[in-house]
Amino acid sequence: MQSIAIGGITIESPVFLAPMSGVSDLPFRRMVKKHGAGLVFSEMIASRPMVEECKRGKRAPADYAEEFPIAVQLAGCEPDVMAEAAKINVDRGAAIIDINFGCPVKKVVNNFAGSALMKNEALAIKIMETVVKSVEVPVTVKMRLGWDENNRNPASNTIDRFIEKQSGVDIITTFPFLVGHKEEMSSTLWGFKNTQYRDM
Repeated sequence: MQSIAIGGITIESPVFLAPMSGVSDLPFRRMVKKHGAGLVFSEMIASRPMVEECKRGKRAPADYAEEFPIAVQLAGCEPDVMAEAAKINVDRGAAIIDINFGCPVKKVVNNFAGSALMKNEALAIKIMETVVKSVEVPVTVKMRLGWDENNRNPASNTIDRFIEKQSGVDIITTFPFLVGHKEEMSSTLWGFKNTQYRDM
């Protein structure tokens, strides 16, 4: 299979394990890598609780060195806290930081994170810019087509706007769903910095 480059990292296989809360834990990631996945994603990590627990010594960040390359997915709505969480995880071996703008779970959305950021483009862009500046590894984003039928944009247009704002992210993965919709389209779009798109 053809390799794929994300920033300066070459992924030998284009087969990725998506970030799935309650599923993509360490044992599952090890198993999937053993069977040929080129890149695995961590479960979604809430940035503020992780940062606060690390400061209080109640939580030691995971050590990702053995899993290289691994992408660590972060959720949150505070740019500086997201950046601090990104730095902590990069220091522990994360090869890529992935920002979650797609989670529709109520407790996440009620905290203005995940897919709630589909309604606040300015804050989403600020988060991307701040995280990108805080780390030396590639930064990617997971998002959806839009919030609802009244706030729907073609995925490529949304990606173009983010890229035009010079957010600096390397890849934006667009889930072909609106928030709350389980079925929308049959393929996922990947947007690259050079504005070329690839169906996966």
